[in-house]
Amino acid sequence: MSSRTLTSTLIILVATILLTASAHGATYYVATTGSDSNPGTPAQPWLTIQKAVDAIANGDTIIVKPGTYIGCRIRVSGASGAVKTLKAETAGTVTVNAKGALSHRNSIIEIQSDDFGTSPVDYWMIDGFTIVNSQRYGVDPINSSHLTVSNCIVHNSAVTGINSSFGDYVLIENNTSYSNGEHGIYVNNSADNGILRGNTLYSNVGLGVHMNGDIAIQPGDGVMSNWLLEKNVSHNNVNGYDADGVELSIWRNNLAYGNTSKALQMTGGDGMSDGAITSRNNRIYNNTFICPAGGFYVINMTPIRRSRSGRQPDIQQHPLSLLDGEQSRQHRCAHLRPARFRLRLQRRHELLRHR
Repeated sequence: MSSRTLTSTLIILVATILLTASAHGATYYVATTGSDSNPGTPAQPWLTIQKAVDAIANGDTIIVKPGTYIGCRIRVSGASGAVKTLKAETAGTVTVNAKGALSHRNSIIEIQSDDFGTSPVDYWMIDGFTIVNSQRYGVDPINSSHLTVSNCIVHNSAVTGINSSFGDYVLIENNTSYSNGEHGIYVNNSADNGILRGNTLYSNVGLGVHMNGDIAIQPGDGVMSNWLLEKNVSHNNVNGYDADGVELSIWRNNLAYGNTSKALQMTGGDGMSDGAITSRNNRIYNNTFICPAGGFYVINMTPIRRSRSGRQPDIQQHPLSLLDGEQSRQHRCAHLRPARFRLRLQRRHELLRHR
């Protein structure tokens, strides 16, 4: 190899290393024994989560040591390819149980700009926290896109466990949200292109998952498009899954059982719901939906009027059943209009194996 080639190779190698280091960013620490006047190193950690989220740069990571903390309001975006990360050192060992000093909305982990959500706060990851006893929401992003909330346990919020408003390209994955005063997960306000995957929602006063286009809250078109819901489990709520003004989305490989009213409800566009359109053009595949005796319909859908653009969902290969089918009417298994769907109804007394 010539000296010129060797020099060029070394320059490229050094540049690659520098770019990689920049993309991954630095790592900082928070601990109950720390101080906000510290540099945030493992030996000299910060004390508060608020200090950490205010201090880091794009691509940086905050590791929170085990203990109990107050919450924060995240105010500044990360960047594409340089997401900012706030994570527990070990999932389940960090409890956040009160709102932070900069709270706008009485929620525990808020993601909202200083101008009350007019400016976006994008490209963050929240991972591994136990969030309890919120006066409003446990996790509460407003106008926050490209956000990930994962591996969190959220319970006993006064309203909803995980709420996301006006946020596109949101990933909410592998969380458990239970015993909240309203819903387990609530995504809303015309948000598009999101994913809800692998979450467990139970014993919420309202719905396990609520999706709401909400035309009354502006700006927005009141429609939620291109969502994927898969491998979620929703039980012992009112409805397992609820979609109001949702289109071009997929429900697959989800489980719902023990919900007092419906496993899945799809509404909107009828003057009584919040979505701008009747939920339409969706695909609902390979889910297991079970309704207890005394419950309502397993799947309930508002009919699409002929004047509206769209069609009813494509529903295939569903084991739909009643936990106590002999005591309920067969027609309660599916309330679908028009009745042109390929359904496989199965009566079983045991919980069907989740597909």
